[in-house]
Amino acid sequence: MKRDLISCAFLFALTLSSSAQGTWTTKTSLTGAARWGAVGFSIGAKGYVGTGLDASFNYTSDFWEYDPALNTWTQKANFAGAARQLAAGFATGGKGYIGTGYDGSPKQDLWQYDPAANTWTQKSNLPGAARSSAVGFAIGTKGYIGTGYGTAPLDDFWEYDPSNDTWTQKTNVGGGGRNDAAGFSIGSMGYIGTGTGNDFWEYDPAGNTWTQKANVGTVARFSACGFSIGAKGYLGTGYSTTWLQDFYEYDPALNTWTPMASFSGTPRQSTVAFSIGPKGYVGTGLDAASARKDWFEFDPGAMTSVTDQNKIITVWIYPNPVQLKADIFVKNLDSYADFILYDLSGKEVYSKTFRLFFTFYNPGLPAGTYLYAIRAGKTIVPGKLVIE
Repeated sequence: MKRDLISCAFLFALTLSSSAQGTWTTKTSLTGAARWGAVGFSIGAKGYVGTGLDASFNYTSDFWEYDPALNTWTQKANFAGAARQLAAGFATGGKGYIGTGYDGSPKQDLWQYDPAANTWTQKSNLPGAARSSAVGFAIGTKGYIGTGYGTAPLDDFWEYDPSNDTWTQKTNVGGGGRNDAAGFSIGSMGYIGTGTGNDFWEYDPAGNTWTQKANVGTVARFSACGFSIGAKGYLGTGYSTTWLQDFYEYDPALNTWTPMASFSGTPRQSTVAFSIGPKGYVGTGLDAASARKDWFEFDPGAMTSVTDQNKIITVWIYPNPVQLKADIFVKNLDSYADFILYDLSGKEVYSKTFRLFFTFYNPGLPAGTYLYAIRAGKTIVPGKLVIE
């Protein structure tokens, strides 16, 4: 493959910060029925959506695979548990998981989806109270489900280990019981917020601790959606005193929220959201009129925080794609900086402190696309690195 010198130039003209607002693109609507309170996750280069309550108030169990490369939906084996809405989902180890939810009563079962075999297998029930409207995400090889509504709002939090099909109770989520919250994971940390207000909490599995972080936006909301891309998290939509379509980006390094382009569909709640590679996907849900089946792609673009005025920072990486090594040079960044490399799930896989120049040696990372962030104080330069 031909290798060209890659030059990424960012022009900064603001004294405090500057961020691309991101763009939304309408994609092919879900082939199945319109619905709200569905659940979804992504595995590799595909996304999955299923269950939910349709426009006729029927619980559903159909299950669909989205291919962003072709912008097409393919029906898969129906979810094997009872038809339901407001379930929680996560994916890890090449498998997807759906559990809890509501079918007239709260649920606590868990089911594993194998995309290679297109089959569902029942796993151990969540030991806590049966519930709906919980949050689910994965950190590394473990899955997590917490909060929700059983007979009252819940704040308990549980870790699932697929290797032995066991659950372990962890420290309760900060801020008290809540349902219809939103969450995601970034690298080795998990995040849960909103549901009863606009508070936001970070979970550290190494210390089994919750730490309160900056509030999301200015209004309390519930039934929002969240996902992460690389080293950033995204949260938006939901319901407050009316349906919402605002969207925010969370930077855990700075503990700040930045307004992004508003969701381009109708204001709504109870959508499905996940990321595939460098893009986010949001769709279905409930708006002022009815259940929805439309589908949208979010591209955050090149996002940079700056502290200096009228400063052009240029990053050269050669060669890119990389096999064994690449030279990385940064112009007009005069202090020491951290080069942090993430896989497409947001997990940090490499870091290096340098000044102006260093040689990146592949530490054994598999071939694929990776996202990097070069950080120096409040200055952040993102980009893409490909390993062959």
